Amino acid sequence: MVIEEIIKKFNKADYWASPTLAAEIACFFGQDTSSCIRTMLLDGPPGSGKTALAKAFAKALLGVEPFYMQAHPGTSPEDILQDVNVVRILKGMGGDTTAIQKDSDVIKYGFLPTVFAASQKGYVVAFIDELDKASAKVDSFFLTALQEQEVVIGDEIVKANAENLWLFFTKNNVREISEPLMRRCRRIYMRFPEEALELKIVGQHIPTPLAKVLINIANKIRQHHEKIMKPPASQELIMAGKDCMMLAKFQSIDHAPTSVLNWLAAYQDDRRFILRSVIGEEELRKLVIAATKASVSEIGKKKLADSDDEFVAIQ
Repeated sequence: MVIEEIIKKFNKADYWASPTLAAEIACFFGQDTSSCIRTMLLDGPPGSGKTALAKAFAKALLGVEPFYMQAHPGTSPEDILQDVNVVRILKGMGGDTTAIQKDSDVIKYGFLPTVFAASQKGYVVAFIDELDKASAKVDSFFLTALQEQEVVIGDEIVKANAENLWLFFTKNNVREISEPLMRRCRRIYMRFPEEALELKIVGQHIPTPLAKVLINIANKIRQHHEKIMKPPASQELIMAGKDCMMLAKFQSIDHAPTSVLNWLAAYQDDRRFILRSVIGEEELRKLVIAATKASVSEIGKKKLADSDDEFVAIQ
């Protein structure tokens, strides 16, 4: 029953979770916090729904907005721990002797102290995106903070209320996360949705004939994920399908295949590979045009002509 309830709540938050994923979420939600803050590491290709899962967890299960941090190649433990109060420093340099009386006058809370402090007041979901882009020293910093459930900033100790806190990391295979930190994380490898589930997701936004064809093409591309820079995500299929329907409204269906390819191939090298090794240009054209025409027939030409879905006229 718990699993079904989680699926229903996620659906209301516009996230479609499989029973297996819902089971992992249920375990994560109720995980013991006596020895470590609850932490989940989401791995998998870009576009597989890692960020969306963390946001859905926060919204659907707790009714809060997640705290978000994007890691980058220069991210260090200091960047996560603290920030600098530039205003007070400038006042001090200008002769204001009252501007800096103690460490906390200059040092502001960074991401993690802010999260820990917020957990003392209510539920908190924190999300660190692409942890593997940051320095490896960051792993050790998080390991200590998760176990001790506190951080030290200047002359102050900031404690977390672990019962109110859920932490997500994501990674994209830039580097391996340290083994000690990995052991403290619940780990999920996020794959693209199975065909039936993706049809539910995409089919909410575009007609079924288009959804089926676009998913079929996307899955063929995803089979070559090691040879392309970015496989297409469900959201890109939705945008491609909406473009097709908009072009049908403009009576310009012939341009739909180009629009679809632009959404499915994020990079020029991917585009060349797809047309050379996955689906030929003529086959793509036939499939997309046929699916668009079938979709127009399905919803009715009059309804299509009367719609103004996401169209802004340029005067």
